[in-house]
Amino acid sequence: MLKQSDSSQKMEKKSLDGVYYVFSSKDNTVLLAFDVEINDDVIRWFDTIKERVMRATSIMEENINKFVFQRAEEEGGGIYIFMPLNLEIYREKVKDRLLSGREFEDEEQMFAAIKKTKESAW
Repeated sequence: MLKQSDSSQKMEKKSLDGVYYVFSSKDNTVLLAFDVEINDDVIRWFDTIKERVMRATSIMEENINKFVFQRAEEEGGGIYIFMPLNLEIYREKVKDRLLSGREFEDEEQMFAAIKKTKESAW
């Protein structure tokens, strides 16, 4: 059962809106997330190439600026941090790690291009 830092009640299914920059010191394959869904102890998202699914043992922080969870040890463990993506974070941490990272004039263009990747992934 998923535990929040101040509660051990079961989580209800919910979604996180927006596009997120994702990082973990134990997993250098994560970078972006959108269409994020939380259902009990399962966290699922699309990362521009594929769907990712992880089991969480706890949610450590959840607010509009950050979502943090502890991944189950049997899946490799680690702490995963989701932060809302903006142009500054994109330019500093994301752009150079993408195969076709490009410059955007504004966040609207950036979000549209990132979300369009889902259409070409399937």
